[in-house]
Amino acid sequence: MKNKILELKNISKSYDKNLVLKKIDFDLYPGEIHSIIGENGAGKSTMMKIISGNTNYDNGVISLQNQQVSFHNSLEAMSKGINIVYQELSFCDNLTVLENFFINREIKNSLGILDWDKMHAKLSNFLRQADFFIEPYTPISQLNIGVKQMLEIFKALFFNSKIIILDEPTSSLSKKEIDLLFRYVKDFAILGVSFIFISHKIPEIIELSDRVSVLRDGELIFTKNIQDTNENDIISAMVGREIQQNEFYSRKLDLTEAVLSVKSLSGGFLKDISIDLKKGEILGMFGLIGAGRTEFIKSIIGEYPRDSGEIFLMNSKVNIKNPYDALQNKIAYLSEDRKNLGLYLDFTILSNVISCILDRFTSVLNGLDFSKSRIFAQKYVDLMNVRPNDINKVVGTLSGGNQQKVLFAKCIVSDPQILIIDEPTKGVDVNAKYEIHEKIKALSDNGVSIILISSELPEILKLSDRIAIFNRGTIVKTMNNINIDSEQILRYSL
Repeated sequence: MKNKILELKNISKSYDKNLVLKKIDFDLYPGEIHSIIGENGAGKSTMMKIISGNTNYDNGVISLQNQQVSFHNSLEAMSKGINIVYQELSFCDNLTVLENFFINREIKNSLGILDWDKMHAKLSNFLRQADFFIEPYTPISQLNIGVKQMLEIFKALFFNSKIIILDEPTSSLSKKEIDLLFRYVKDFAILGVSFIFISHKIPEIIELSDRVSVLRDGELIFTKNIQDTNENDIISAMVGREIQQNEFYSRKLDLTEAVLSVKSLSGGFLKDISIDLKKGEILGMFGLIGAGRTEFIKSIIGEYPRDSGEIFLMNSKVNIKNPYDALQNKIAYLSEDRKNLGLYLDFTILSNVISCILDRFTSVLNGLDFSKSRIFAQKYVDLMNVRPNDINKVVGTLSGGNQQKVLFAKCIVSDPQILIIDEPTKGVDVNAKYEIHEKIKALSDNGVSIILISSELPEILKLSDRIAIFNRGTIVKTMNNINIDSEQILRYSL
């Protein structure tokens, strides 16, 4: 048995009276890929912050290569070879790849002047050895999210990291980019680099990991070799109960009444798109990243310009110029980017939920009716099972899954006839995903027409009545969700 590179013994952590980690034991071996999974709020982030020196702990011992350590900040952890790559990437878009790599670690010549040639040569040689060919002077702003994610990992490796923590690294990547990421992780693991991999996607964990640890409510439920467990085992450990998961959402609908019709829409790289959305239908939209799904939706709600085409609501032609027009026409849009475009993170749950319908609770003479708005917001917070359900809580303090539920509440309080949902379960745990899926189905059953965009094909197959497949800026195929499989859909999307 190899010596452990990292070991946590009886690690506990409290915030005020809230015990978020309870006597956690965890270990990591050289060259191991050890995954950690748990619901939002299970303690994963706190545990990773402790390992990477970003927060302290109350009790317990951390050992690195059999030597007890205690990090006061992330720089101390980095000096010992521990780096964390967060889901929200840290690169500065206004700088080049080279500048981002050497921030606060610049190489200077004997006169104290930055030695750009030496830095360029050193980084070029490293990237070439990794078979990752990119010019170091390339501006970060010109790179796609997948390349940025790989460069974040390479930056950690470039400075001799022994342990790399990957926090939801695949949440914004295409299948091709995920395959490339996994290849590099496995290659560097063979060379002795250890990885802690955090993901909500159980199939990815099973594919990549050597071992998996499950956290629930701040406790370690189990650590198992990946060959000794399975998806149902992991889910049960995460939530403490069995979750019934139907593979397909099968319904009998009368899909005759079109509430939305788009005819020959073009604009930017979008080309001649026509589609109908029926009353109570869940219309799934699938395609590879950059295929045009989000751009099409934003053209409908007036956020992106249209060069040509017509939009009809209940057979009446409309001219939607901006998202406010869309909302006035009973169309609500749930953004894939909840932190930057969906929520006001520094405001309370109450403020977020009523932000799009303030006119219902305000008057010129009396201002905001706090009592009425609080009762109204609380109803939707309870409906979405937001935890904690205190409407005075600041949204930025909530877990990702509960932030997503607040975003749902914000979108449905306006009683939309059409709800457009872009990546509804991005970055949420399995239990929150189940709850969100159930809410989508309930809204549809109550007559709300839903456009569902998702990069997760199982999610599209599970929820959709019909599936529109995007490729290179247009819809190449629309299929009823009857006896179709992922291979058929992927064939059209490729």
